[in-house]
Amino acid sequence: MQDAVTVRVGRAAVDGIYGLLYAVGLGGPVPGEAKVVFADDPRVKWMVGAQLAATLYNVTVVDRPKPVTEGPVARAGVRR
Repeated sequence: MQDAVTVRVGRAAVDGIYGLLYAVGLGGPVPGEAKVVFADDPRVKWMVGAQLAATLYNVTVVDRPKPVTEGPVARAGVRR
């Protein structure tokens, strides 16, 4: 398992799709591999998308917020 980081992003550009890329087969389209295909790639029409992919600009790694353990937010079970 990989560790996670919290980042502050200045700008995000949605520029691709993650999903299952199909290929041409003898009987029609056949499922290929899961990957990211950028929006300007002509193969995007062969993609069954599952998630958007974005390029992040002006990224700063920041400290993770501490979990709320006291007060009305914690008692209400609200997560941040």
